[in-house]
Amino acid sequence: MISDLFPVSLKKELFRRNKALYLFVQSFHSGKDLPAKTAIFNLNRGVVELILDGRHLGNGILITQRSFILMNWHCIGLGVHGLRVVTHKGISYPVEFVCDSKEGEDIALVKARIPTEKDSPMDYGFFDMNEFLRVWKIPIVLLTRKEKELCVKGGYTNGRVFPSVEVRAPNVSDHSNSVYNNHMGLEIDIGVGGVSGGAVASIEGRLIGILSTFCRNRTHFSTCALFSSAVELISRYCRKDDNSPKR
Repeated sequence: MISDLFPVSLKKELFRRNKALYLFVQSFHSGKDLPAKTAIFNLNRGVVELILDGRHLGNGILITQRSFILMNWHCIGLGVHGLRVVTHKGISYPVEFVCDSKEGEDIALVKARIPTEKDSPMDYGFFDMNEFLRVWKIPIVLLTRKEKELCVKGGYTNGRVFPSVEVRAPNVSDHSNSVYNNHMGLEIDIGVGGVSGGAVASIEGRLIGILSTFCRNRTHFSTCALFSSAVELISRYCRKDDNSPKR
């Protein structure tokens, strides 16, 4: 429950400091459901492109409208200097700093400077993982953005969540393979590179995870970090006494 994540004594401070993030976590845990048409529309607008020094790097998912973005840790191995986010409107904004990360699961929360009148949580639908336990092979879509254009590819979950998996995750500074934890296996043709950080969702637009990497010697096999782990990361950042930038 959300009350377990945020003790009463912290609520006022949390609302003052990161109200939009707090409300996003609350929405996730409330089990709020959205019509498929609305969920797909909102997710299409929430997928952003990441560019580094003017070149395509990967993707991210807006968590709030004005500032916070979820992305892969392996895409920020050299920090965020020169990193910009391009929204669905085709406008780019600078990424300011890394808020927090789970390097072992290849996810990071970063803060960008996107001017809007009010910072509000993005309104997404979330996939019920209990359904994954009942039906292993679930149809999915992968949403990515490149050169301002949204790209959608279809595939399936492969029925497993791997406690650890070796993946080919080229860090900006280190092109060796990595081992990540708690990743869901996917059967999807991701094609060329630059798709890291894309949104993995059900065909009804409900978020499942964030695409991480592809595995060695396995055609059409990829993995994604679970969105529930990303929400745990966001919750942890909200609970911190000092939310100063990591770098």
